[in-house]
Amino acid sequence: MLYACSKLLPWSFPQLFLLRLTCLWLSAPSPGVSGSLCRVTGGVLGMHWSNVITLGWSPLANGKGGATCWESCCLNPSCSAVWSLGGQCVLLRCVQDRGCAITLLPQPHQESLGLLQLLAKGPVIKRQRRTLGAQHEGSNTPKPGQPTDTIPTMELTPSTPSLAPLLQRTPTFISVTSGSANASSPHKNSTSDASSSTNISDVTHTSTPVFTAPTEAPTAAGRSRELVVSAGESVEITLPRNEVELNAFVIPTPLEETNYAYDWHLITHPKDYSGVMEERHSRTLKLSKLTVGLYEFEVTVDGEGAHGKGYVNVTVKPEPRVNKPPVAVVSPKFQEIFLPTSSTFIDGSQSTDDDKVVTWHWEEVKGPLREEKVSANTVVLTLKSLVPGNYTFSLTVTDSDGATNSTEATLSVNKAKDYRPVANAGPNQVIQLPRNSISLYGNLSTDDHDSLSYEWSLSPESKDKVVEMQGVRTPILQLSAMQEGDYTFQLTVTDSAGQQDTAQVTVIVQPENNKPPVADAGPEKELTLPVDRTTLDGSKSSD
Repeated sequence: MLYACSKLLPWSFPQLFLLRLTCLWLSAPSPGVSGSLCRVTGGVLGMHWSNVITLGWSPLANGKGGATCWESCCLNPSCSAVWSLGGQCVLLRCVQDRGCAITLLPQPHQESLGLLQLLAKGPVIKRQRRTLGAQHEGSNTPKPGQPTDTIPTMELTPSTPSLAPLLQRTPTFISVTSGSANASSPHKNSTSDASSSTNISDVTHTSTPVFTAPTEAPTAAGRSRELVVSAGESVEITLPRNEVELNAFVIPTPLEETNYAYDWHLITHPKDYSGVMEERHSRTLKLSKLTVGLYEFEVTVDGEGAHGKGYVNVTVKPEPRVNKPPVAVVSPKFQEIFLPTSSTFIDGSQSTDDDKVVTWHWEEVKGPLREEKVSANTVVLTLKSLVPGNYTFSLTVTDSDGATNSTEATLSVNKAKDYRPVANAGPNQVIQLPRNSISLYGNLSTDDHDSLSYEWSLSPESKDKVVEMQGVRTPILQLSAMQEGDYTFQLTVTDSAGQQDTAQVTVIVQPENNKPPVADAGPEKELTLPVDRTTLDGSKSSD
């Protein structure tokens, strides 16, 4: 009976029972108002005021609530619906050219829900008298002297557009073949073949039929004939299906040997859309190559002195995503560290998924024996206080659909690397007798860790030499009582790990080179008086 009364399956039984009683009560005219001139054609119980405005209704005035609410609307030529809540009543008029279709279901769980009632105001009836004899001949002709009977004929003069078509439901049959949804006649035989059946996975129907109030088109006689036009129910298709057919239904049907003119238009469409429209000027519009989004179409129907419009929505949904499992990625896959470095990290943020990774879980699969194993739920695994040994860690990632994937990373922790020490005994030395002592320095020897131990000794080739050595286990060796000749000394250094290195140094002791000088006073001279002076030259003395 009513749109709202046929779409309340989610409601409880008591709610449905009370609502149906309300719908019956609302449909009955109250005393004092003629049901043939103004009547309630339908209503929705459980409609918020904001939704009323959304549907295209505009408030005219406020009235008293209760049963007299819609009566006030009947007395207002511009009013075609009322909304009431408690003692409040709001008169409404439709401000949309294509009518105010009811596209929203009742919302029983919200607050401040009122009652939306739609009214239809009947036509003005002009009665004309005509004799039966003017219409019937033969046996139906009245006899002379008998009173002439009259039959009323009604000429419909619409005052305001009727809203009754808003609540009419014309069934639409959708069939899908090769990716299209075909709308067939509402009177199609229900025993059609399997090719006309609806594939719900590709094409679904919304529960809201889109009808509009008929519009008026002037005729040559100054009057118009109103067409009730429906473009069918809104259609939803899911990619890869991208084709659909839309059908227009018109009431009344065209007269014999006449046809209506159809014109389809795309009103709204998604951004960056594409598609193909075929047979735009026929009853059936063919759409193909549609992309994802919402499309709204308008069909205009014209005939001889008749005019009407209808609207329909086509929703193209994206192709359902087939979940792919995530891919766990660790970086680095293998790494090696040496003590004293005892901490590092492993990164799992490069793991990928076709949607998104929601959890990361780390577990220590293998490692040296210690009190606690590693376990964490973080993107990056941080490791501290590591001991020498080989470790294996497993990363398991989970995506938004619950699919998982795992991978492993290995880590090698080594003891501190200890290099051999480097011995340095210093450069070779030369001394000359009578100097016979010298010091050798080995403190330039090096090691990468702890301090070194030193040991000085004569090399095997100098074992027969005589020398006094002091500080043979210190970095500095003191030598004395050396004699002429060559001495070779060997320095051995040892680190804390027992690693050794050896260096040699040579000391050359040269013989003493200091002989007595040779005096030369020059030649002998003889003096004869009176000469009593002469010069002696000793410059030829040598050493």
